[in-house]
Amino acid sequence: MAEAQTLKFQKFAPAKAEQVHVGKVDESEARSRQPYVVMLINMTDRCMALGKINNGNWFAIPTVCRTCSSGDPNWCYDNQKYSPVMTCNCSDAPFNLSLSTQPDAQGNGWGATWVITPDCKYAGGVIALQ
Repeated sequence: MAEAQTLKFQKFAPAKAEQVHVGKVDESEARSRQPYVVMLINMTDRCMALGKINNGNWFAIPTVCRTCSSGDPNWCYDNQKYSPVMTCNCSDAPFNLSLSTQPDAQGNGWGATWVITPDCKYAGGVIALQ
């Protein structure tokens, strides 16, 4: 079994808050830059650890093991049995999101693919894996 690693965060010098002139704010531009969080309901015994957007490279995601033991994804959604896997901008174009387990010695994993359509009317979207 692999040894758990402690995450380290870079420390920056504190900054003193002071008055700044903002002027006019373009609300439509600000809304289009709002984060859109993709959440996963995982109803399997497999831990998702990798993500891929469209045909890009695989990247690490926060590992999400079983989040819900119910066989009903609607129940899991209603009871907020999901965890975040990635964030994009709410104005991003639709994309294919693939999630996978860590690969075995032959490079094969278990996973699935969803079409994600970010929408600025929502803080994010929830996908389910059965």
